[in-house]
Amino acid sequence: MPSRLTTPHPVLTLLLVGSLLTVACLDLPDEAVPPGDDDYTPAVDDDDATEDPWDDPVWNGDDDDSAIAGQLGVVSFSYNFEVTGDDYWDCQRRYRWMEQPDEPAGGCADCLTTWRVKYEVIEDSCGPWGWNGNGYELNSGLDPLGNWLWFTHDEGSNWLRFPGQGTILENRFTASWTWKDDCFDIDSNGECDPGSEMSYRELFDLTW
Repeated sequence: MPSRLTTPHPVLTLLLVGSLLTVACLDLPDEAVPPGDDDYTPAVDDDDATEDPWDDPVWNGDDDDSAIAGQLGVVSFSYNFEVTGDDYWDCQRRYRWMEQPDEPAGGCADCLTTWRVKYEVIEDSCGPWGWNGNGYELNSGLDPLGNWLWFTHDEGSNWLRFPGQGTILENRFTASWTWKDDCFDIDSNGECDPGSEMSYRELFDLTW
């Protein structure tokens, strides 16, 4: 079956968690965004007994993070597997996106505003696998005319656009994207490990 394996790439962020090598999908190269392509919902026969991570995974009415000084917003990473079980289960990681005092990298031609940000985990139901970026820092930028979010990990020489076009309402920006055909390749044989086929979603909810 067609799948986008999470294999190493010289541009993307690589993290090793235990024996699992996976790629953080924060900054895939610029690509066309078909209308409605991030509106995926999991299969109705999903038998996972945990809370559905696709159900408003960031702003769920009980989040008081907005009072934290220096917080730019909240970022959610959600995994929804085709088959759930003891090895792979639907889950999410949520982070505060904290603005850092360091000067952000330049070089983002389309960005009106740039930040240096740090990930601080506030929720993790994924256990030992997947991308855990707690404490990770990177540069980000916002294009308020096109409603695009940009990232760079190399101090500005390679800015890449998040594929999900966002929306701005007053001082709030939201954007999300779903990769529908993803999986894990723990044994690095170039194929999906059985049962690891999933959809992967990132959601950004930022304020300033």
